Amino acid sequence: MIVAHLLQNKNPLEAAMFCGALYSAYVEWDKTSEESAEQFAKKASAPLLRIIAMS
Repeated sequence: MIVAHLLQNKNPLEAAMFCGALYSAYVEWDKTSEESAEQFAKKASAPLLRIIAMS
């Protein structure tokens, strides 16, 4: 839903940056995290959502 919102705004740079940040968070979780994917997603999404709100 967030990516769809970014794409509707026709700002491909924001969408690409968000996707890169989301993928980086996944890689970090996959390599280092002992918590569940859901817990990590909640923790990782907060800064990403703040970035989007600022734009």
